[in-house]
Amino acid sequence: MGPKSAGRPNRAMDENGITLLVDEITGRKRYSAPGRANRRAAASGICPFCKWYASDPSCDGPIIHPNDWPPIRPGNCFVVTYSADHFDDLADLPEAKLLRVIESWAEKTNEIAADKSNKSIVIFENRGRLAGATVDHPHSQIFAFPFVPQVLANPNRCECDFCRDPLPELRVYQTERVNCFVPLAGMSPFSIRVAPVRHVGALSALLAEERTELARATRVVTRMLDALFQQKMPYYMWIKQSIDRGDEHLYVEFVGLLDPRGIPIRYGAAEAATGVYFIPHSSREAARQLREWTIRQDAPLVSEGRLNRREFLT
Repeated sequence: MGPKSAGRPNRAMDENGITLLVDEITGRKRYSAPGRANRRAAASGICPFCKWYASDPSCDGPIIHPNDWPPIRPGNCFVVTYSADHFDDLADLPEAKLLRVIESWAEKTNEIAADKSNKSIVIFENRGRLAGATVDHPHSQIFAFPFVPQVLANPNRCECDFCRDPLPELRVYQTERVNCFVPLAGMSPFSIRVAPVRHVGALSALLAEERTELARATRVVTRMLDALFQQKMPYYMWIKQSIDRGDEHLYVEFVGLLDPRGIPIRYGAAEAATGVYFIPHSSREAARQLREWTIRQDAPLVSEGRLNRREFLT
């Protein structure tokens, strides 16, 4: 009998030509979605998200819309735009509007989770072209998977790390119900985790006060990242939540993509091969630099005006 062929799909191609592939050597999963190759050309003209708001001038956001170029099964892939303003991102939104975004994330999570074939729901944002954004209009996305990605499959723990207070030297901001801190072994020099103090697994399980404080903390930490180099910090953001796996702790992670010199981070072969990251900066020093913004609240912030926004987007 000959050797197995690596990369054999574990399910049939759907009507959109999207196939889930599993590498038989590493177990790595990959969606093959050839149609997405056309999305950059489609996004090169008038902003498609501004068109949504133009069709309903009374709507100021957020809007949740099916992804027109889904990388996974249609119906499991959504775009969430924050505002009718083409430039307003999480750092710019008023707290009340940011709260509406969080509530929209939570409501869509509940709606998708009702389909029991969905085992994992990931909310994420690629902020800026450096982070891989195709459309400049600030937005996040929601993907639902029929499996739990390995990196999200943490063992259930009643006494989790998030339930303990973060080390004081790593904390950058806190409210009564939310902690914000630099992870000891983050993916980048300027990574921040935002987690409710109470042990809760999903956005939909947050109390009203917790959602409000999560909105406030999200606005603060994105402004912190922007204040570091007086420009919009490109970042990856994702929300780790559980829909049916028991006792896990919700958190939001921001991975800033500029190094301590303000130079874009490029991950190399060693990171791709091993999942081990090599960071030229101390987590404690990064936390100290981020905390300086809370000490100097009167410092000019990028998010208070249009400074560097268009430069950031090009």
